Amino acid sequence: MTNAGKTTLEACMLIHFSRWDPMIFSIDYNHSLENVLRALGTHYFTVSPGVYTGIQPLQFEDSPSLRQFLFDTVKLCAGKAEPDEEREIQDGIEAVMRHSVIENRSLSLMLQGIPKKGETVCTPAWRSGVVM
Repeated sequence: MTNAGKTTLEACMLIHFSRWDPMIFSIDYNHSLENVLRALGTHYFTVSPGVYTGIQPLQFEDSPSLRQFLFDTVKLCAGKAEPDEEREIQDGIEAVMRHSVIENRSLSLMLQGIPKKGETVCTPAWRSGVVM
C-alpha cells in the first residue's frame, strides 16, 4: 500500500508522544522520517550493508542484560543452536568479556573459541556478512 499516509501518521504520533520525553528507537526506511527524528533531537545514524558502523556490543559495559543480548544476537545469527552449542556460545561470551583489553573484545575474538561444526554455528556466510 502506497500513499496511504503511514509515515505521516507515524511522524504525528512521534511528535505527539515527544511531550513525555520518550526514548525513541526507529528503523527508518528510505530516510522518510529523518527530518522529524532530527527535529525531535534524536541521534540519527545511517547504516549501510557492508559498511563498518563502529558498534562493538562486546565493548559495552558488562551487565547481565548485555550478556543476554549478546547471547540472543549470536544465537540468532547462527540460525539455530543445540544445547551444547548454546553452552559454547555462552562460554565464548564469558571469555571475551573477561578479556583485559576492552578495545580488543570483538565478535571475531569470540569466534576463535567456538569450534566449527558444519552449518549450525558461525557459518562462513555469516562470518563474511556481519559488519559491526
